[in-house]
Amino acid sequence: MPLIDNYLLDNYLLDGPSGLKYATGNLLSNAGGLSFTTTSNQAASYSYITVAGLIFLPSVIVITDVSTGAWVGTYSAKTAQSSSGAYYFMAANQAQLKITGNAYINSTGFQLPANVASRNYEWEAFGSDI
Repeated sequence: MPLIDNYLLDNYLLDGPSGLKYATGNLLSNAGGLSFTTTSNQAASYSYITVAGLIFLPSVIVITDVSTGAWVGTYSAKTAQSSSGAYYFMAANQAQLKITGNAYINSTGFQLPANVASRNYEWEAFGSDI
């Protein structure tokens, strides 16, 4: 029978500086629109959110609408890949937008489209330094 030590979070890299990283926040989407590129290389204009100050590269990002609680969009480094590269999935219109140009994700922040201008959104970012 396994000992409780076998189930320590450290055994799964879920604690401490080398483990799972998490950040969250609320912000208003920008009132103006930016052009984003769909996975079929079409231009689409959306309001957007810009997050700065992260200290890790997110592998998962989830964005929800604070007023309705509705899921707005998600990015997952493991599943959001197509033959045209990484993409961000927007729930409301089933859009797949490339992570290129105005849409970016890096180790200090990200900029992604949002459904409605000047609306309060909650974002969550998960990643690790592994």
